[in-house]
Amino acid sequence: DPDYVCFIPGSYDYRTSDSHNEHFLVFDGPDGSLMAVWTQAVTKDVRGHRNRIVFAKSKGEGITWSEPQHLVGPENAEDDANIASWAFPLVSGSGRIYVLWNQNQDKAGWIYFHTGTMAGMYSDDNGKTWSEPQDIAMPVSPYSDPTGNTPDEWIVWQKPERAPDNKYFVGYSRWVHESMAFYNKENIPNGWVWIESVVEFMKFDNIDDNPQPADIQITYSAWGDKALRVPHFLEPKLSIAQEPSIVSLPDDRLFCVMRTATGYIWY
Repeated sequence: DPDYVCFIPGSYDYRTSDSHNEHFLVFDGPDGSLMAVWTQAVTKDVRGHRNRIVFAKSKGEGITWSEPQHLVGPENAEDDANIASWAFPLVSGSGRIYVLWNQNQDKAGWIYFHTGTMAGMYSDDNGKTWSEPQDIAMPVSPYSDPTGNTPDEWIVWQKPERAPDNKYFVGYSRWVHESMAFYNKENIPNGWVWIESVVEFMKFDNIDDNPQPADIQITYSAWGDKALRVPHFLEPKLSIAQEPSIVSLPDDRLFCVMRTATGYIWY
C-alpha cells in the first residue's frame, strides 16, 4: 500500500473522464505547501489519450490533497479542445508559479500526444487562479519537420531544477521527424520503441524576473546536431535516448542519466 495517495480516479474506463493519470510532478509551493501538476486523460480515441493538465496542492505534507483543478486541455470527453500534455512547474524567486506544457495543435508526427508547441500560464496566488495560456516560441531544429507543417515532438520528463548559476535547467526528449529519422512509418520494425530520439537541454534565463510566459527566455544546449545520442543495441546508427534526469554535483557539475535501448541506463 502507498504511504500517501494524491488522487484516485472515479473509474477505470474513462466514464468519469479521469482514468488515466501520469507524469506526476511534485514541487514545493511558495506558501509552504506541496503542489503537483500532472497529465490526465478524459478519454481515449484512435489517436491516443485525450490529455489535459491538472493541478493539486497539499497543506498536510502530502498526506491529504485538494481535488485536481483543471488548467488546460479538454474539460471532459465531449470537449474537442486540443489536448495538453506533460506539464512541468517553475517557481520564481518572488513566488510566481509557472506551468509549461506540450500544446497539441491537432496534428501528429510519430505520436499524437508527443507532438506540439510549448505553452505556459502562471499563478500569483498559490494556484487559486491562473493566467490565460500563452505560446512560447521554440527554435526550428535540424530534427523538425522541414515543411513546418507539424510541430516538434518533445517531452520534458522531470521538473526543472536550479543549476549552479541559479537558473532553472532541464533535459528533454526529442523525437526526430520522420523525414530524417533512421526509420520511417513504413519500415519501422517494432513500434514506438524504435522511433529515433535524442536528448537536449533548456535553461530558463529570466524566470526570476516574472516575465509573461510568451517572454520567457530559453537557452538551448546539446541541441540539434550536438544533441546527446545513444546507439540502439541492434542498430548502432539509430539513436534512442529519452527522459533525461539531472542533479547538481557538489563540484558544480551537472550529472544526467537517461533511458536508452541498450539494456543499460546511460549518463
